Amino acid sequence: MENFGDDELGLVLKNVSSEQDRKSCSEVCKNWLRVEGLTRMSLRVLEPEFLHSFLPRFPYLLTFNAGRGITDADLEFVARTCQNIEVLNLSLKQAERVMDEFEGLGSDNIGDDGLSAVAMKCPNLTSVALRRRKGIGDTGVIALIKFTQNLTIMDLSWCDRITDQALEAMATANFLQVLNLHGCCLVTDWGLVSLATGSSSRTLKILDVSECDQITDFGVSLLQHMSCIEELSLAECGPKVTDIGGVAIASIRCLRRLNLSWLFNMSDVTLLAISQNCEKLMALDVTGCDITGTGIRSFANHKSLEFFQELGNNTVRQTYNSNLKVSSASRQQSTCLQKMKKNVCKADDGLGLRREAGLQTKYIIANKMSRGCSPESELENVAYLMLSCLKSSKYPL
Repeated sequence: MENFGDDELGLVLKNVSSEQDRKSCSEVCKNWLRVEGLTRMSLRVLEPEFLHSFLPRFPYLLTFNAGRGITDADLEFVARTCQNIEVLNLSLKQAERVMDEFEGLGSDNIGDDGLSAVAMKCPNLTSVALRRRKGIGDTGVIALIKFTQNLTIMDLSWCDRITDQALEAMATANFLQVLNLHGCCLVTDWGLVSLATGSSSRTLKILDVSECDQITDFGVSLLQHMSCIEELSLAECGPKVTDIGGVAIASIRCLRRLNLSWLFNMSDVTLLAISQNCEKLMALDVTGCDITGTGIRSFANHKSLEFFQELGNNTVRQTYNSNLKVSSASRQQSTCLQKMKKNVCKADDGLGLRREAGLQTKYIIANKMSRGCSPESELENVAYLMLSCLKSSKYPL
């Protein structure tokens, strides 16, 4: 087998996708070790202290993954050694965490200098993940936009040095489709103005600005000009996002997934607008919003909605989690009932009943609704929505 030419051996190794199998192949002989490195497309760096010794063996990498321990000097070395990189993931978890927040602890030695070096040397980048990289700021992001022409995915979640200046640069990107700004607390309405009026407004399909609490109705309302957006998250953006912004984004007819959780000043007004205009909507999260049964029931005849989540308090302090799977015409009604999961925290439901989670509770509510009784609690309003969808389906009650 040592007589295989490089081309023949390369063709063989390209069909070996398992990392363990590739490692075994590289141990056959020195030639196989060399060719395996030349054909390696993806690499996970778990021991960054040895990066300079092993990286030159993989000059044609397309995907580079690394977690903590990578420095600016390491990134500059990566940029010089592997200039064909298309996917740069610096958010790799090197060990399981009990809580995701732990990922943000510890020192971070990556800053704008290292990111700028990669941007200048690796023009083929299409995806960049920098989650919780506290040293990354506007300068590095601007360099990415300037030197990479095909960037489609950017994850800057919890990079709390990112400001509107970076968003202004990202707005000029011609191919950006996914942008995660979750927890970028310095982003304001003016950043959204840039995104909504720049080239990115015609390409962005997924936008997450959760916990960007300087955003108001003014910026949110401008998002209606983003003609391609399919997934939008405004979760926990603060009290300045109200029904004014909610009604505005309801005009985005191509929306498929929408997260409005913990926007306390959004009410049934927003839900009514969404149910009427967003015909393609498949998933909606209004946990913590100021909604009632009127808003929930507005989706009873919605044809696309598959997932509805709501958690709220009514006048008798009911608290529950509701993950409602609305059945399609191809599902049996019993399946839909079993998918409806509730965690009722011993709340009085208005009928003098003490209800907890369980199938018995589900069927009591379901039977009441099937007899034509009107809903008397928030818990029953969710059941009403589910049963209304069932009655209009192929399998009526």
